[in-house]
Amino acid sequence: MRFPPTIFFFVGFNLILWTKRLILEEHGVEFSGFFTAIVAALLVGKAVLVTDNLPFMRRFDGAPMIQPILFKSAIYWLCVLIVRLAEELVHFVAAGGAVAAFGGHLVDHFSLPRFLSIQIWLMVLFLCLRHDTRT
Repeated sequence: MRFPPTIFFFVGFNLILWTKRLILEEHGVEFSGFFTAIVAALLVGKAVLVTDNLPFMRRFDGAPMIQPILFKSAIYWLCVLIVRLAEELVHFVAAGGAVAAFGGHLVDHFSLPRFLSIQIWLMVLFLCLRHDTRT
């Protein structure tokens, strides 16, 4: 049975939030992001549907199933990585930072373990997403 991407990502993003909550709870930090998960699922679900219709996403159709799955997962993962970094940049600039100082901000204040744990979860989700392999 194939679920629409939005439902798939809604469940997946809530798993990410649950993991984040468990990690932050250990440090006594309250965290709630259910609304964020809903909006993210809507955006990523729609982005996957749109991206799947781009011609370059059909590059490995007809190849062994692992090739299109890895290719599409890597493309989705890279797009989300860029969007997440851009989101951090927007927050940094909105708080009064200069674009040129963003690299230093990342080094000094950015939580790489948290960022990478979410990126790893996202890669798992993209690998689990059913990819059509049309011939």
